[in-house]
Amino acid sequence: MPTPDWVEYTEKRYGVGSTGNEDTFNRACRTLWDDMFTVQHDKDGDHKADLFPSTKIEEGSYTGNGADDRNISLSDGTLDIKFIRVYSAEVAYTYIRTEGMAGDNTKNTKYNPGVVFQADQIQSIGTGTFQVGTNAAVNTNLATYYYLVVGE
Repeated sequence: MPTPDWVEYTEKRYGVGSTGNEDTFNRACRTLWDDMFTVQHDKDGDHKADLFPSTKIEEGSYTGNGADDRNISLSDGTLDIKFIRVYSAEVAYTYIRTEGMAGDNTKNTKYNPGVVFQADQIQSIGTGTFQVGTNAAVNTNLATYYYLVVGE
């Protein structure tokens, strides 16, 4: 498929296209997506293991305490974190970090012109643990934070 000229986002799906009627193409994309999803998931077993054999995923939560350099341990102490997402209902945005991000950098989903990365949030990631700073986005006292980590 060539590079799309347009991309449409609906509540549950994306559609892309380059020629023809957008509605027709969008329906075709949705059908294709539904078919691919059904093929991948219409069987017994561990679908994540089938699609991503070396990938580990862990979800969890922690209660903020406001302390700097706070280490959060994963249930799977052998999980080598490649990507992490932290979210709290009290904070409107999601905060992410990948293993390739240098220093104390974290990226958030808030549109903030001129600010690409911020410090003192997700300070580091490693094997079986990640570290947060004092920033209220990831560690305010008594707030509940949820994380999703992907790794190997």
